[in-house]
Amino acid sequence: MIAGEWNHFVCQKSGSRKEVWTDGVLVISGDFAAPLDDDFFRFAIGAEYRVGHTAHNATRGLIEDFAVFGSFLSEEEILRLAEGESLTTISGPATPLTIISIEIGETTIVLTRNSRANQNYSLETNLDLGGAWTEVTDGIESQGDETTYILPLSFIPDTGSKRFIRVFEA
Repeated sequence: MIAGEWNHFVCQKSGSRKEVWTDGVLVISGDFAAPLDDDFFRFAIGAEYRVGHTAHNATRGLIEDFAVFGSFLSEEEILRLAEGESLTTISGPATPLTIISIEIGETTIVLTRNSRANQNYSLETNLDLGGAWTEVTDGIESQGDETTYILPLSFIPDTGSKRFIRVFEA
């Protein structure tokens, strides 16, 4: 890094794969076994956070942009960001979930929702929105602007029971 010049950093993780990029160049990568914590509640940018203390190791500089993406960025996307392209043109606008139809037949439930082309989705379920979610399937390929899931009717355990479903990009 050169003092007085902007630098662009990308730190990303997908499963055990972790990468660090500087100015569009991959500088560290590997399949590291240690997972990232998923129960943290504080996050410091530009300084080290310590409970009961003020920031330590503070950055002497400016941070222009900070973004969190819901998917692993491609090399092309990282290069475009490093060259100054807008975050919104890389990630596109958020796509709100829209249920298009739910059809309950004699043996199946057919759920159709909006989706984004060239994405993969995972589907999980829960009986009461508490506790652990159970994976039903992952790697569901998008069918374009709409994606249909066909689930067996036995997916709902008892008449009158509720079943909560969440779908997310994998």
